[in-house]
Amino acid sequence: MAQQTMYQAITNSPTTELSAALTAAATTVSVLDASKLPPAPNLFTIGTDEGCETILYTGKTGNNLTGCTRGFDGTTAKAWVIGSKVARYYTAADHNAFKANIEDLDARTGRVDLTQTLGPGLSLVTADQNGSELDLVVNGRTLVNLLGKDGNFEVDSNSNGLADGLTGGSPATYSLVPGRYGTNAQRITSGTTDTSVDRRVSKTSLSASAGKYVFIADAMTDGTNGLMGMSVYNNNGYVTGSGTSASTTWKTIFVRFTLATDTTSLAIHLYNQAPAGTVGWAQYDGAGVYAVDDALYARIGVDITESNIRDYLPHVDGKQHVQGVAITKQGRNLLGPFAEWTQLTNSALSGPYSLTLTAAGQYQGPMYKLNALPNQAYTLSATHNGRLEIQQYDANGTSILNQAFTAQTATITTNAAVASIIVRCTNSAAGTFTFSNPQLELGSAATPFTPAEPQSVILPVTLGEVGGIRDSVYSKGSEWMYMERVKKGYVLDGSLSWSFGSDGTGLKKVYTTRPSSMIASGPFVGAMLRYDGKLMKSFDTSTADGFDGGGAGTFIQLSIADIDAGWAETINPNINAIKALFNGWKAAANNGTVYTSWVSILDGSAPATNTEAWVSANKASGWTGWATLDYALASAAVPVAVTNAEGSITLHPGGNQISVDTGLIQREKVTPVLYAPDNKYYINAVSTSSKPKYRVQRFLSIYKGAEVDSAWGITPHNAVGEVVFGSVALGISVANFDSTKDYYVTYIALDKYGLTANVTETAATWRTGLSGVVSDVVQSVAELRQADDRQDFADDYIEAKADNLRLDFTAHESDFVRHPGYGLATGVNAKTITLSPAFREYLDGVGVVFKNLETNTGAVTINVNGLGAKPILKANGSAPAAGSLKAGIIYTVRYNGTAFILQGEGGEGTAVAGDIRAGKTAETIAGTVTGSLPVQTGGTVTPTTSVQTKAAGIYDTPITVSAVNAPANKILSDTIIAGVQGGVPVKGAYTDADLYVTNSDGKLYVGIPQGAYQTNGGSGYPEILIPQARVANAIGIAAGDLRLGKSALGVVGTMREYYGGAFGVNFGSPGPGSPPPTGYHEIFRVPAGWTNISYAGYINQDQSSTNIFQKQGIILQDIHGNELLLAGYESNGGSWYSQQSGLFIDRVNRQITSTNTQGGSNNQGGWYGNTDIGANGTFTKPFNLDNRVILYFKVEASMGGGYTSCAASGKLAYN
Repeated sequence: MAQQTMYQAITNSPTTELSAALTAAATTVSVLDASKLPPAPNLFTIGTDEGCETILYTGKTGNNLTGCTRGFDGTTAKAWVIGSKVARYYTAADHNAFKANIEDLDARTGRVDLTQTLGPGLSLVTADQNGSELDLVVNGRTLVNLLGKDGNFEVDSNSNGLADGLTGGSPATYSLVPGRYGTNAQRITSGTTDTSVDRRVSKTSLSASAGKYVFIADAMTDGTNGLMGMSVYNNNGYVTGSGTSASTTWKTIFVRFTLATDTTSLAIHLYNQAPAGTVGWAQYDGAGVYAVDDALYARIGVDITESNIRDYLPHVDGKQHVQGVAITKQGRNLLGPFAEWTQLTNSALSGPYSLTLTAAGQYQGPMYKLNALPNQAYTLSATHNGRLEIQQYDANGTSILNQAFTAQTATITTNAAVASIIVRCTNSAAGTFTFSNPQLELGSAATPFTPAEPQSVILPVTLGEVGGIRDSVYSKGSEWMYMERVKKGYVLDGSLSWSFGSDGTGLKKVYTTRPSSMIASGPFVGAMLRYDGKLMKSFDTSTADGFDGGGAGTFIQLSIADIDAGWAETINPNINAIKALFNGWKAAANNGTVYTSWVSILDGSAPATNTEAWVSANKASGWTGWATLDYALASAAVPVAVTNAEGSITLHPGGNQISVDTGLIQREKVTPVLYAPDNKYYINAVSTSSKPKYRVQRFLSIYKGAEVDSAWGITPHNAVGEVVFGSVALGISVANFDSTKDYYVTYIALDKYGLTANVTETAATWRTGLSGVVSDVVQSVAELRQADDRQDFADDYIEAKADNLRLDFTAHESDFVRHPGYGLATGVNAKTITLSPAFREYLDGVGVVFKNLETNTGAVTINVNGLGAKPILKANGSAPAAGSLKAGIIYTVRYNGTAFILQGEGGEGTAVAGDIRAGKTAETIAGTVTGSLPVQTGGTVTPTTSVQTKAAGIYDTPITVSAVNAPANKILSDTIIAGVQGGVPVKGAYTDADLYVTNSDGKLYVGIPQGAYQTNGGSGYPEILIPQARVANAIGIAAGDLRLGKSALGVVGTMREYYGGAFGVNFGSPGPGSPPPTGYHEIFRVPAGWTNISYAGYINQDQSSTNIFQKQGIILQDIHGNELLLAGYESNGGSWYSQQSGLFIDRVNRQITSTNTQGGSNNQGGWYGNTDIGANGTFTKPFNLDNRVILYFKVEASMGGGYTSCAASGKLAYN
């Protein structure tokens, strides 16, 4: 509360009287003696009882009291007669003011702590007096976009017009165009042949947990036919949509929705619903799907609308934490000095806040842009003879309102949708206009001018959030403390200890031990992001790309899709194969048991060493890990001081406009670059080394070495003759630039989407009241004193050292003979240079080193520190030729009493005539030297067996030496021709190991080692001897191929032969008679030890019956009684006859080959009735060929009423 006015008293309250009657309305009161009343303004009373009147007067002239307020402080104005008593008595007004002021002072001296939450973007903090420093608590945040990077529409790998990761709808034209975030936006263009309005780009099969979400994007249309819109589907069902709209400028559209259950089929769509058959476009950028808490969800559409929703849900790629926080307050005056304004063409600055505009036309002059609060009163004031303007813009940069004033002061109230304003000092006609002390302040009243007093807090920290648990940073006295509650970016890679968990359909589960800082068991609070930006499902590993606490609740378990890992459904990975995956390697092959080959997940390249051991120990190029995990710490870490935190903020009376920004980059080194057309150095030109790492939204500070450099001015986008890297550049005149210093910038990055989330909650606390402020001051002084005490020792030590060095340094500094000064030389031929420190006169031998800024066009002079122009000459006394002093080159000159002589620029040569080309001259200490070195002609040199010598001299034409064809494979190894070592070995004989022999195409090939065979054992002729074994092996002769006792090429045969001669067996006779009994009838048997059996002959079977079942056949039986049916027949009547011939049995390959000559029918490529032998002679029934075998004629049913018989005759051989 403001202090009330208290009026002066007078001792003993002397009285006087009215000298004239007084009406109730009179404002001038006449008394007999006005000296009895105190000076004006003051109070007096007429009357002495309860009916008296108190009057306030503001002037006193003689005995007249003027400017009277009648009936003051609740008394009643009335008429008074002459002679009524008048005095300065103690009144109720005095008492009330006294009491109120005491109470106000008591309140002011007492401590009151006030707290306010600063939201994202701008906040207004109102103080009624100068307050203490702001105590701030900044809470962390992590934003996760379920679209990953796909919602930024940056890459179109296949050039189909659709950004990677998206699909298109009905026919439309898709293209990437300049966007709002990064480089590109996704455009959808309709055509005249379209029959549907369902043109869209989509992202489908998104995984999301149950909860509340917002789908958001920035969009614009062509303003003719294009219509923007969005929708959300789940399980192929419509969830919600935005409707359609149009806008020729970027606007933010969004829908909120709720998922009742987890899903893997979430789909989002962005449309161009231009009418069918019309041409129009809609385009999108910054699309995202974000999970939100209940509180934020409830506010969306209420106090969070299109104008400010991006303050709460900015676009991010994938997952982003808060990175780098800047909290700033401009001060009472929100306008910076004119050097920070833009569009300063035709303007001359005569002071920080003083400018003269020389305008050739209307509406010229500088402008200043700043963020603004909606529905807020601002007052603009300046001393000027021109025109002031305030233009309001919304969050999309669209102009809302432009207001102009010619008055010295104007007050406006901003629009509800305002996000920024531009202040202009301009004009309405040509002429000269002056502007000084511009001030924009909060509120409806102008206060005396004060320069901008920006204050900022710089916090180079990373603050995360998971499951509502947040990191924070807070001020503690003069320090900033960081409280970590979230472990951010825990990398899951191959360095961890991994184990196989279990196999599922299309996936496998693997697990690792928990980090020690995580809760030891049970569910943990965490969020996991895959390497490609995909958010993995929390505590759900029933499908791929999920994680949980493991079966025992003491691990971190992940579910991995087989197709992503290259894993086969039936082959579980071992530990090394799991490590390989987490090192960025996808399995590419296996041997049926283990994985044997890998490729990079990122680019498909093979590893340097494609072995399990190597990929399990080494990461793929560019790989970090399969996923990163953010998790809540089991307990908050001990607060630590924030390194390199800067600044503090105090409040001034009235409104304080405070912003909280992220994406802060602190003190990054830059290299300013000279831009010749305007003779300035610039920072942040895109094509030069002056640009920082990130595109710049705004600069906060510029440092020359360790000190802030305020000489730099702001330059807007594209104002320096080339594209600016971001929104603004910095410029400084050559005169104010110090080439000996390093320059650094602190700035806010423009492309925050790939760098940081935003801060949505900052708690600000300040103290009011005298005791509160004093307490803050005392505490700050104590802390600063401790810091000063620590610094004092260092300062004393440095000062002592400096005192000891000062004399030497002063002598060194002033000795320009031993130590030339350095500076920039301006001017074409009449060059000037300023040295600091400077010499006072041109002394013989004094040296100057200068960087030449402009190439000379003739004779050159140099004027150092205004001491007078002196010529620059070469060592021989001549002037440098035009163009010989190049721009940008550093030169050294020394004074010889009359001129500055170029050092190292000729005249010092030592060449003689024989060193110089004949007919040419050179300048040396000895004067001009004419060359005598002969000029020769080149030509072609053809190699011979003789030495050839060319004459000495300078050859203007090439000397060509013909090439010698000397292939190494045609030259003996003990010979060198034309520098080529022969590669044909010299051989005297061969060794057995050097030969190889092979047999193909019906020919025998013998390979001998390459070489020149010149002798063999002294015989004089080379001989090739081939061992018998080599030949036998080449043509395939083996012992088993030769009869026992026979030999060929040193191979002795082992093949045995047994021959049974011509034999015949007959079981029963053809025709009626006595059939053989039921059972087995041996035809032949072969003892154990055989390899092949060959039967050359026939076997006849005959059968006849009348309505009686009959069955018979030829079978082969092994040692175990297993049987193979080779031929057979069964019937219930009729006659049958067959003759089989030829049988070969191969034990090694387990094959039986047979033929059928007549009768019956061929079955399975063998004898009639064969059921156990396949077409290729193999069989699957159990049968032992490794022992004796017997061939039987088998009768299985009685032949009563008919007959059956079998006769065999042939020759049997086996080995």
